[in-house]
Amino acid sequence: MLTHSKHCLSDVEKILVSQGANDNLQNICSFNPENLTNASCPITDVDEFERIVDSSGLLAACGRIDPVNECCNQVCQIAILDAARKIALNVCPLVFPNMTDVAKECGSVISNQTSCCKSMEGYVSQLQQQSFLTNLQALNCAASLGMRLQKANISYDVYNLCHINLKDFSLQGQFYYMPPK
Repeated sequence: MLTHSKHCLSDVEKILVSQGANDNLQNICSFNPENLTNASCPITDVDEFERIVDSSGLLAACGRIDPVNECCNQVCQIAILDAARKIALNVCPLVFPNMTDVAKECGSVISNQTSCCKSMEGYVSQLQQQSFLTNLQALNCAASLGMRLQKANISYDVYNLCHINLKDFSLQGQFYYMPPK
């Protein structure tokens, strides 16, 4: 798992540096591969990549690029954007546990707000223990959980009722101390 984390962190760091970020991010942010879980990367192995992305289509579109044609038709760019979109659909790496208790306490008509919120807090706490999430992942996970709540016939806005917000899904909401190096 540490090897996956090293590769993921390295890839993310290279992307950020290419966009103008400081090349010393790991030291500035006190982040290292040991802080990451396998779920911190949307895709962690070649088989998963092959399952999600049409790599033969991507290779066909981008294997040999004619700059003039690419400028007009953007074949490779479109293939890359399509692959990125498919990967982005995997940006919520959380495994959602059974929500029977939440559905029982918060479903249909909420008779006891305190019980509903305690149930939601417990559920979100289980999610927080799984993985560090970026803000973008947190947004997608919050949306995914919202859809699951609706499917469980929870139509009331329990996020608002129980004061659950995006920080509860992201690194900002996690109270882990990472000492500086």
